Amino acid sequence: MMIDLGEEHDPVILPVEDFYAAAAPLLERTLEVMAPLVGELDAESGIAGIYLVGGGSGLPLVGRMLRERFGRRVHRSPYPAASTAIGLAIAADPDSGVTLADRLSRGIGVFREVRAGEGVSFDQVLTPDAPLPTSGATTVTRSYTAAHDLGWFRFVEHAALDASGEPRGDLVPFADVLFPFDPALRSLDEAALAEVEVTRREGGPRIEERYELHPSGAVTLRITDLDSGFSREYGLARRG
Repeated sequence: MMIDLGEEHDPVILPVEDFYAAAAPLLERTLEVMAPLVGELDAESGIAGIYLVGGGSGLPLVGRMLRERFGRRVHRSPYPAASTAIGLAIAADPDSGVTLADRLSRGIGVFREVRAGEGVSFDQVLTPDAPLPTSGATTVTRSYTAAHDLGWFRFVEHAALDASGEPRGDLVPFADVLFPFDPALRSLDEAALAEVEVTRREGGPRIEERYELHPSGAVTLRITDLDSGFSREYGLARRG
């Protein structure tokens, strides 16, 4: 990365790693200022993410540190240096015919086994350009026959998919969800389920996953055993 010091000085070229090391302490001070507000928000607050504006927010380090510190989704404008001016211009002229619509900006998906456990595929549940509903919720469902005694779902956020359907770019762990397919495991809490060794089994129940994207950007997941009616709901929000 090149830093221009003005006409009287030659530009300084720093490796990206060195630049990030120098910038991190300043960002840490910014996060400390944010902590009294953002750090106190809980899962019931309805605040699903952090919106970044300003040219400096274009640095990948900014979004990464925010996610690591606060565990919330980070939304970045495609025009970070001009996003505030664009919003003000639209707000100042209600007759312009231009409207704003929130989108996720990053997709959410989960890795799944395929071919009886011989491989792994990526299931993109919500695309990066999915529009947020203005009311109600956008619903996505998946249904299948369970092939294990315990479902361990590892969700990630991603910026894009490659030609083979695999996530590429800035891939960030988003949430882990444990759901007991075996009725014998349903009395265990999450900590105990995490100690269970996942095994394949035949004749599992029919399962439905129901994802709901809310106007705030929050995503909830309800997993239901369609044979018995047993279900659990999870808020998909990574916590730092």
